[in-house]
Amino acid sequence: LRSPELRRFAGLSGFQGGDAEWRETYRLCCSDRGRDTTTGLDRAAFAAMLSDTSDSGCYCEDGELIAILKQITSGPRAPVASGGGGATGSGE
Repeated sequence: LRSPELRRFAGLSGFQGGDAEWRETYRLCCSDRGRDTTTGLDRAAFAAMLSDTSDSGCYCEDGELIAILKQITSGPRAPVASGGGGATGSGE
């Protein structure tokens, strides 16, 4: 997942920062997993992030992931507005 795709997930999981905060969050998310921001997260890195309960993770329960999946697959893709939408706390 590159920045736009991960930001969409982040928005659905609670991220509410603006563009500048997202850029830094995405940079840290990639860095924490040894990934480059131009290539983003592969499946393994994304799965690890979702299972990570530390401050640098984005732990999600199965029910949360199912709800996010339903939102993603149930209609037209809504753009994430500047200043809103996205993952949670530090290190997403």
